[in-house]
Amino acid sequence: MKEKRGQITVFVIIGILVVAVVGGFVFLELNDLNIERINPEVEPVHSFVESCVEEKAKEAVLYTSNRGGYYKIPEPSVQDNFPYYFYNKENYMPSKEKIGSEISRYFNDKLKECMNFESFSGFEINPGEVKSEVSIYDETVAFDVEYPISVTKDKKSYFFKGFQTDVPLRLGVVYNAVEVFIGEQMTHEGICITCLYGIAEDNNFKVNVLYPDYETAIFVFIDENPKSVSEEFSFNFANKYKPKTL
Repeated sequence: MKEKRGQITVFVIIGILVVAVVGGFVFLELNDLNIERINPEVEPVHSFVESCVEEKAKEAVLYTSNRGGYYKIPEPSVQDNFPYYFYNKENYMPSKEKIGSEISRYFNDKLKECMNFESFSGFEINPGEVKSEVSIYDETVAFDVEYPISVTKDKKSYFFKGFQTDVPLRLGVVYNAVEVFIGEQMTHEGICITCLYGIAEDNNFKVNVLYPDYETAIFVFIDENPKSVSEEFSFNFANKYKPKTL
């Protein structure tokens, strides 16, 4: 009888350990997935913020792409509108990581422009500081946003902070194509037209070249991929040449 009780005790202990291990595994899995359950009471506020995040993320990518990947364009530049990527035979093209950080800066500065919580009667809403990380992939630009918001309604308090969104633009493909063109440019005095249009054709781009003066060419890479968002997506930058080589 004592032996049976001993066996039962052993099985009970093993059962407790199994439950603890499985429970811990499930807890870790939920944490890894960064699951944040939103209470129905504050779902309208969360959905509103989510919509703003999506809007400003797309705006950030389009704006910085039009300015050669910059939020604030550095020198050398053309009238503060287009950064030089090739200047005095030097390569000034920013890294993909630099462009990601510029997109993030724009997003962090502009997100609160659409955060008008006045329409949420009966809610006390206190937003915190916006932080974001932007990753550029071939077919999409991914945003991981930390925006802590506390919401109080009917004397109950709620909190959420994590948002993710993807902008379906081929910024990574465009960047890689421009990088190849600038690499070719380093071995040519003037514009390598065959290089330029070969790269554009291979990637389904249209390329316009503008000449504001005798030394400058502004390149407009336009993505004609039908999977892109409805707005025209262009990536613009400038190169500086000797007058006779244009």
